[in-house]
Parts: sequence; structure tokens; C-alpha cells
Amino acid sequence: MSKLIIEKTDEFFKVELNNPRKLNVLDLDIVDSLNTALIDYNDNHKHLPFILMGAGPKGFCAGGDVVSVVEGIRKGSAYDFFFKEEYGLDKALHSTPNSFALAHGIVMGGGLGLFMGCEHKLLDSGSLLAMPEVTIGFHPDVGASYFLQSIPRRWRLFMTLTGARLSAIEFYFLGLADGFWDFELGASQRALDYESFTDSLLKNIGNEARESFELKNQKIAEIEKMSRLEEFDFWCSELSVRQDTDRWLKQSVETYLSGSPVSKVLTWSLFNWCREKSIDECFEMDLKVAKIACEKGDFFEGVRALLIDKDKLPSWKDPSIAAANSRLKEELAIFN
Repeated sequence: MSKLIIEKTDEFFKVELNNPRKLNVLDLDIVDSLNTALIDYNDNHKHLPFILMGAGPKGFCAGGDVVSVVEGIRKGSAYDFFFKEEYGLDKALHSTPNSFALAHGIVMGGGLGLFMGCEHKLLDSGSLLAMPEVTIGFHPDVGASYFLQSIPRRWRLFMTLTGARLSAIEFYFLGLADGFWDFELGASQRALDYESFTDSLLKNIGNEARESFELKNQKIAEIEKMSRLEEFDFWCSELSVRQDTDRWLKQSVETYLSGSPVSKVLTWSLFNWCREKSIDECFEMDLKVAKIACEKGDFFEGVRALLIDKDKLPSWKDPSIAAANSRLKEELAIFN
């Protein structure tokens, strides 16, 4: 069974990730095949809409196949053997006009990189989106430091440091999605003509959803004025023990607190550095940070604990963000 299905018709050029049992995670073969398909589209089919989808009912794409990445590096591949190709694909998507991401279900990590690279970004109303790299000792990459520049600092830092899960409507309110489509429609002209469907959905759930989103916006407002990671760390620690902290916020801050200190330091540095940086600068920095995470950080241990042995008991290199900052002082100079 092919992990990538390509369909060319008189109406569109469709590429479908086809590994639904693994939530369409991206390995090197899929990334290479996607790159080849995108070259074919740009060279020969630019008069058609380019549609990117994920097979199966559970999700568009849960991210990169980091288990295969770790295995590849351990067998002797360079740290960036996968990331360089993945980032190249994401960057190429950003410059591909008339591209449509029709996403549904789980959209996380590398899946979010594909989604945000497309010109028209559409979500099924049941989509769930996140950048959860802190749980595996990595950093939110795939150009996130570029495409999250448009949202308020509080959200940029909160999403990337805690791996907070956002609903489709919340992603839309942040301006990170252009509208909605119905997963049941499949790839069709009705799906691409999304404006009326979006208007109808917002009329039905818009007011209540907007109020819920604004409440969350207020709850994280304090982050806007924080100048040091230590302030954020203290804020999360306090929220985690308060009885009145709601479930969404509590789960988010607890994820942060249990995450890799190296990931926290790298993420805080990256997403404060990124303001007004170009797409080229952001993808170049992603590779530099990936090198630190692989060679000096907790990437291997995070993947082992969460996805290989699945004991969920990572042994991070540093006991605190202060220790990580001190040990990585030389490496962190890249953000100056």
C-alpha cells in the first residue's frame, strides 16, 4: 500500500497522506514523495488547485515519524537527514500558490507545518491542533517561528511551551486558518468553495465559541509582559496547584512542567528571537536548534520515553531550566 496517493483530474491535483493507522505521520519516504509531487505540480499543473489531505477518519497528520528519525541517527545518519528534507518541503509549500490544505482530526507538529504552508488553510470543525514537542525533548519546528509571528505573543509562547491543544474554531479566531470544510465532502469543488460553509458554521457556533476563546485569552494575558522564562515557569507552577484552574489550562501547564528543561529553554529563546524574521531565517534556525536538541538535548530520551518504551518516565539531562541555561550557554548564543 502506497503511503502517498496522488490523483490528477481536470479539476484538481490531489495528494493524500495514506498511513491512517499511524495518523499519517511523515517519514523520509513520504517527505521525498511529497517533494516530488510538488515539483510535478509546480512544473506541469499550476493551473489546477493543489489539494493536500490525510486519509482515515482520525487525522490529517500527527507530525513527523520521530521514532524512525531517532533510529536513523543512531544508525549513523546525520542529525538533519530527515529535518532538512522536511523543512525544504514546508518551505516549498509556502511559495506554492493555489494550494489547499483540507485538514481534519489530529493536526500536530509536522502536520501543522504542512497545513500552514498552504495558501488556503481549511479545517474540519472537529480538528484538534497542537505543537507538543516539549513532551519529546524537541522544539516546535517546521517553520512555526515564522508562521506564528502573526499571533499575539501570549499565544505564541503558550502554545509552543505547553503544547496546548486548540480547537478548529480557536485556531480560526487566531487567524491561523482561513475557514472550514466538511470532511464528509472529500476533495470537491464544494470543499474548495469554503466561504459559505464557513459563514454558516460561524452563525451556528460563533458567539458561544468566541466567548470561550476570549476567556482563554484573558487567562493567559499575563504571559504578554513576561520577559524571562523563569516568570513563565513560576506562573505554570502556581496554576498547577490552584483549585480554580480549569481543566484545559491545568493540563497545558502540567505538560509544560513535565517537559524537557532543554526544550523549554530552546523554545523560549526561539519564539522570542523570531519577531520579524524572514522565512529563510526561521527555517535556518530550526536546523540549528534541531542540532542542539539532538546532540546536547533530550530528543532521544524524550522519544524513547513517550514513543519507544512508552514508560513516560524520561530522564532529562538537566533538573531545571537554570541548569539547562547554564550548560547550554555557548549554544544559546545563536539567538543573540
